[in-house]
Parts: sequence; C-alpha cells; structure tokens
Amino acid sequence: MKKVIISTSTFKSDENDMTPDFINSMVDSLTHTYNDLNIIVFRPMKDRYEKEYYQNNYRVVPFRYHWSIKKQTLWKYGLKPSYDIDKKNILKIIFLFISQFFALMKLVKKEKPDFIYSQWFLPQAFVTTMVNKVYSFNNCFSTYGADVRIVKNIPFFGKRIINFVIKNTDQFSAISSLNLDIIISTLNKTLKSKKNYKIIPLPIDEIFFKREIQKKQEISKINFLSIGRLTEVKGIDLLIDAFNNIDFRKKDITLDIVGDGVDKAKLIDMSKKFNLTERILFHGWKSNEEKMKFYDKANVVFITSKQDSQIMEGGPLTLIEAMSQNLVCICSDSVGYAEHIIDGQNGLIFKSGSSKSLSNAIDRYLDLSEEDIRLISINALKTSKKFKRDKITEEIYNYFFNI
Repeated sequence: MKKVIISTSTFKSDENDMTPDFINSMVDSLTHTYNDLNIIVFRPMKDRYEKEYYQNNYRVVPFRYHWSIKKQTLWKYGLKPSYDIDKKNILKIIFLFISQFFALMKLVKKEKPDFIYSQWFLPQAFVTTMVNKVYSFNNCFSTYGADVRIVKNIPFFGKRIINFVIKNTDQFSAISSLNLDIIISTLNKTLKSKKNYKIIPLPIDEIFFKREIQKKQEISKINFLSIGRLTEVKGIDLLIDAFNNIDFRKKDITLDIVGDGVDKAKLIDMSKKFNLTERILFHGWKSNEEKMKFYDKANVVFITSKQDSQIMEGGPLTLIEAMSQNLVCICSDSVGYAEHIIDGQNGLIFKSGSSKSLSNAIDRYLDLSEEDIRLISINALKTSKKFKRDKITEEIYNYFFNI
C-alpha cells in the first residue's frame, strides 16, 4: 500500500460549496481505480471549524490558518483575487503559508507518507518542498494556472524559488504547454536537462459523456453562453463589449453568464450602461447538473480569458466541457487549452484581449452555414474525448505513483 498525501487548496467540501470539484473528482477516480493507494487530502479550513473526516475511500485533514475562523476566506476567491480585493489579505496569505508548513510537518511526522502530491505550485508545492528538506518522501506536483507566472515575476527571488522547487521535485506535470513553458523558461541548464516533467491535462467529469446531447431546435433565436468565475482573468468585460457591437435587428441573440465572483457587480453595471439587461442574463454559480440546462439551449460558448504578466488561464475545463456537448466554442488564443483548437475546424479562435477580434469571431460564426456548424461540432466532440477521466487517471497514476 502506497500512502499519498494530496496537498491542495481547491477542494469542494459539500454540495453548497462553490469551489471547483476537479480535485475531488481526481481523488475519487484514483481511489476507485487503484486499490494500492491510501490517500489523505490535506487542505485549509473554510470559514468554519472543520474536523478530520472520511469521504468515500479517503481521509480529509483540514488545517486552520487564522485565529479567527470566520476570517478563513481565501478559498472564496483564491490568493491573488483576495489580495486584489483587500491588500490587508496579505496577512492571511502569510498565515496560510506558515500554518500550512507546520501542519504538514505534523502530518508527515505522524503518517510517514511515501508521496506528497501537491496541487498548484503556490503555496502547496513550495511548502511541500520545504517540508521535504526535513522528511524524506517522493515530492511531486501539478500546476494549473497563473501561480507559476506570479512567482516568476517576483523581483530577484521569483526564478530562484522556481529553481529551488524543481531541483527538489521528483516529477511534476502541467496541464498545457503554456503552463509548462513558463516553468521551463526559468530553469537553469542543469534542471532543464533533468526533464522530470510531463503535460497531463485535467479531465472533465464523466457526466458530460454519459448524457444524451439535446438537439437544437430550428429557431431564429441564438443563445450565447459564458461559464466561469467572474474575475479579471476571465475577460467577461471583453465579451460584453463585443456583444454590444452586434446588430440585433438582424439576429435575436441573448447571452447567459453563469458564474460568480468579485467582478459581478461591475459587469452588471456594464450591461446596464449598454442597455443590454434584457439580453445579458446573470445566473450566478451553478452545479454541473444545473449547467447542463444552459449547454442544452446554447449555440455558442465563449472562452474569453486574458493574459498579462500576472494573469493567465492554463485550461480551462469549460472549453472541453462545451466541446463535449457538440457546441461551437469561440476561444481566446491565450488560454492553455487553445492548443487543442484548430481554427475553423473544431472551434473559432480570437486574439486575446481584443474586443475587435472577438467581434470578428462572432461575425464569422453568424456567417457559418448549418453544415459548417455541424462539422465544427462533430470535431469538437472528437477532441473532447482526449480528456476522458479514465484515460487521464491512468496517466496520473503511471507517471506519479507507479514506482
């Protein structure tokens, strides 16, 4: 039996928790597929006191990082958005790092794991590497988004931190070439030659493949859809700006925005400014089952994420979920999973951060024939099948734990 601690800050604790559940799904899949793994999930507490508990075939160990339970709110937005909302949250972030280190030291001393598999570079992989200097175990991690880019841009220390972690890591994975290239670009020659890395994308939930895809009715109305956190990186402001350029006298189009986040009020105000409140509908956070209803009525799904020196999107899974539902996706060229899109064949690509380019992509879609749309949808579904959970679970196990 191999004892594995999975260190993560992204973990859904109950049905009402709006945290993405991709780590939950990964752990469930690993424990149900491989009976030689004894998994412990190590995560920060939410804004309530939580005891250690069992979930399915594994144990969850929450740790406290603030003396006031109610102030443990970093999970709601993530580290950078929390800091952007209130600069005082830097204290919570510092407490998180320190508390995670000592809580993990205590857990490792007690459990003596064979592996610690960190989810995200910061703080998990960094903290685990510090613990690894004291205790011996196989140290590995996966990175999913902008956390490595943020570290890279820290003056003087950034590249040193990345090199320190990679030097003391047995193996790591990134979900896309975009993520991986950021890390590789910071490494010294010795670490580059180590080649202890692999691209392993995140899978989508099996529910997307098991359900019957609803056929769109032959009606004149077109439904646009955006699903995701309402934060700066998602570029929803760009979508609303481009949506405002549509000539609604020619096409009856509505835009459903599903998700919640710190920018929600600003985006609602933006739709009011353009007098689009009857065409742009905000629906808040929805579960996977609830999201299906929006996919069923959608014609196009938008992935409008931006990229700059601080923000980027390593995935996102929403792109693959939408493709699995035979939908045309209009996708920013800056997201990691854009590498799976061939423009005009299984989706449409626009230039990241450009409202004009996005407007042009919308026009391209509106000019497509029914046969063009059908072919793009068929190819999108084929592409999505590369992201089936059983395939990627096997890849994770063989790369990290089959030693």
